[in-house]
Amino acid sequence: VSERYILHVPSYQKAETFSLFVAALVGFLIAMVIMCIYTNRIYVRSQIEMLKGPRR
Repeated sequence: VSERYILHVPSYQKAETFSLFVAALVGFLIAMVIMCIYTNRIYVRSQIEMLKGPRR
């Protein structure tokens, strides 16, 4: 029983680290998408203000 437990632990740790890695990767991708949308909104707003500026 103890031998099986010792053999089982490394695979469990690998699965745990892999799931953590995948979760970190997904979170990073979501953060990148949010940052892109946020910066694009700011850029579009500044462009609209620049276009409206001279007309005033």
